[in-house]
Order: sequence, then structure tokens, then C-alpha cells
Amino acid sequence: MNPWTAESIPDLAGRRALVTGAASPIGREVAAELLAHHAEVLLASRPGAHLDETVERLRSTFPQAQLHAVPVDLAQQDSVRGAATLAASFGPLNLLVAAAGIGPGRYERTGDGFTLPMAVNHFGHFTLTGMLWPQLVEGGAETAARVVAVTAR
Repeated sequence: MNPWTAESIPDLAGRRALVTGAASPIGREVAAELLAHHAEVLLASRPGAHLDETVERLRSTFPQAQLHAVPVDLAQQDSVRGAATLAASFGPLNLLVAAAGIGPGRYERTGDGFTLPMAVNHFGHFTLTGMLWPQLVEGGAETAARVVAVTAR
């Protein structure tokens, strides 16, 4: 059996993907591979300079690519709901890659009362996935849509 590599990814023209943590190293690499294989990519990450830099870097590497910034703070449920609404406005979704996350050791409470790692790593993605479920169902009409959770531990 041959090992799976990025070259194993088929042509994704006509497919739409959302990647959380898109301004992080893992999220950025996932987004780049999806763009290299012709997917339309929604880059979901905390608003600010890192997201803007990621958008510009990917646009310069893939000038013909369809990519869109979706600002989201996964630690804040209101932000997640707003991002889901924005993402849904693009239409059906074929792939949701939950690549955002923070490690343990940061004991803070979010405005919603959750610990920061639980809010970002679990509840934020849960809410986002639930709100985008209709787009995932619609995106899976021809081939099943996918939700991929990435973890470092």
C-alpha cells in the first residue's frame, strides 16, 4: 500500500472548504494544499494581522484562487455564530477542517464562562459545525461532505 501524501489529494475544483485556525502554521498549510488542488477556501481565524497576512500570502502564491477571510474568535460563541452566518452565505460546504486549537495550561474563563481551551478546542468547533450542518448536507449531495478535526495531542 502506498503512503498517503499531499499528491494523493484529487482535483477539488468546484468544492468549498472552511479551515479554522487558518492563520496558524497547520491551518495555513492545510489551506495551501486545498488551494493548490483548486478548492475554494474560507480562511477562518481570529481577526487581525495574522489573518490578513495569511490571506495576502496565499493570494500571492495562488493568484487565481478563490479564498475568503472569515474572522472568528472560537472562544466567543457570539463570534462563532457570526462567522457561521458569514460562511453560510457562500453556499454549500464540502469540507470543514477544525485545525484551530490551544494547548492546556492557560486557565482563563471566556465571556461565556468556559475555560479557554474548552471553549476554543471543543465548544467553538461544535457550534460552528452545528450551524454549518445545512451547508455540509447540501455540499455532500454528490459526494459526502467531510468534517475533519485536527489535534496535536
